[in-house]
Amino acid sequence: MLKLIKRIVISVIAGLLIAIVLVIAFQEAVLFPGVYVSTRSLDGDPAVFPDNAEKFFLQTADGNKVEVWRMPGDETGPLADRGYVAAVFHGNGGSLEYFTYLQQFFASLGVTSYAMDYRGYGRSTGWPKEQAVLSDVDELWLTIRDREAITPQDLLVLGYSIGTGPASYLAAQLHPAALMLIAPYASIPKLLETHEFWGEYAFIFRWALRSNFDTEGWVSKLMDTALFITHGTDDRIIQELHSHIVEGAYHGSGKLQAIYVDGAGHGDIFWQTKGELAKFITGLQSRR
Repeated sequence: MLKLIKRIVISVIAGLLIAIVLVIAFQEAVLFPGVYVSTRSLDGDPAVFPDNAEKFFLQTADGNKVEVWRMPGDETGPLADRGYVAAVFHGNGGSLEYFTYLQQFFASLGVTSYAMDYRGYGRSTGWPKEQAVLSDVDELWLTIRDREAITPQDLLVLGYSIGTGPASYLAAQLHPAALMLIAPYASIPKLLETHEFWGEYAFIFRWALRSNFDTEGWVSKLMDTALFITHGTDDRIIQELHSHIVEGAYHGSGKLQAIYVDGAGHGDIFWQTKGELAKFITGLQSRR
């Protein structure tokens, strides 16, 4: 009986150790699961990819390619004459076509938008290590700047979920007109510590983390950039606490609006607050 118990204990410990090693080795896939599950099944649908939209690739310095979608703004939208262009960074649950509604939102306002797939998603190649992703973010901005002939004061930056880190990084570099964060996290280490499941094992994994995505730190560097934050109180993926941390990190002089919606979760918070987000954008004061 004791031998049986010993074997069971050893098997459980061995299984946990193997799981820990695998999670550490493939941690980027935990943050960006779309490297394994993202597909391209909808982008031929005009409801998803309008006829006037454009697809192209960024060629990276290390030989990879990152897919970008450009969706022009509606010429009748309320902001069509303001000259804004948006950079959109989607969540980790799927590829570009599953988050087209974010670009369609900007199009309805008359704002042209660009969104990129992370490395390993859809037709993008490579692996989504933090420095590689941030390098792609820099390249996306240079492409937007050159193609649209704009300055940072004409740029709107939106991030959703995992995309709030890259979005905040770009905003910290450029100080654009506005940064909009949908269900943000303070940083990957803090996200790990507060996660319902992984939080219990944070002390094991923290030392081996290769990603930081310091949203809180990047937001603290903003000056006159307007900031919009929204989060659902029932978000089980990224706790509402993270938005409060990010909100508290902002010391800029721009407009700040934070909305916390009772009962909203991770997947529906955008839909519940997109009206307020539209008002926030249309109410921005020109910095020209």
